Formats: sequence, C-alpha cells, structure tokens
Amino acid sequence: MTGKADLSTTGSQGRGLKLRHRARRIVILLALVPGLLACTAQKTVPALPVLEIDGLRMVNRTALPIQSARIRVPATEGFVSCGFIPAGGFCSTTFPELTYSGNPIEISWQQATGAWTLGPITMDVSQEVQAAGRAQLEIVIVGPGSAAALLLAD
Repeated sequence: MTGKADLSTTGSQGRGLKLRHRARRIVILLALVPGLLACTAQKTVPALPVLEIDGLRMVNRTALPIQSARIRVPATEGFVSCGFIPAGGFCSTTFPELTYSGNPIEISWQQATGAWTLGPITMDVSQEVQAAGRAQLEIVIVGPGSAAALLLAD
C-alpha cells in the first residue's frame, strides 16, 4: 500500500512538473513573440540605382536676355552659373560626374523685368533616367519668375 501511495503522489507531482514546464515554455514563447514580430514587421526598401549627373543646360525661352543665371543646391552649397543667356538661347556646361542625392535646388536669374528666385525644387527621377544611370540637369526659363527643372537621360 505504501508503494501505491508513493506512486500516486509521484504521479501528481509529475503532473505538477509537467504543468510547470509547460508554463515556462509558454512564458518563454510569449517573451520571444514581440521580438519575432519586430523582425517580420520591418520592410525591406530596395536601394535605388546610383544616378550620376554630369552636365547642365539652361534654356532661355523668353524674349529678353538673362543675366546671372544660377542653380544652387542649398544642402551642399554647390552651384553652377551662367553669366549671360541670350533671348531664345541657352548656356550649357559639363562637369565631373556627381552622384544625385535628391537634394532640392534653387534657380535664380536676372532679367530687365527683375530678379527671380525659385525653390526649393525637388526633381522627380523618371524610370528612363534611373535606368540610364546618367543624366543632365536642364533648366528651362519660360517667363518672369517661371522655370522648370528636368533630369534628362544622357
């Protein structure tokens, strides 16, 4: 009889141990779940292809000449300028390739009608330009205080 009593006690203790082990596993799993969820909640952002800019063209589509045309990147303090662009003409230059970082630009120029500054202007990069990997910046001044900035594939 004593043996039976010992077995039944061991049986209930065994069940108690099993319950404790099961409870520990549940606590461990509950502790791990937030970490696992954090891993799956992150989105992978695909890296954009590198875009190199190697030139600039400023086009004057107005009936008046333009003086002191300037493109400036405030974030880097970099700039390119043309001293004079005749009516209906253009100014262009090339420079060592620069990696485009998406920083906004400012455009400024002077005409007989006044001095103009536009910006900050953020440019959209088309799929065609991204695929080419190289581009030139084209600024088209169309009227007093009105201009457009475009990235064109080389």
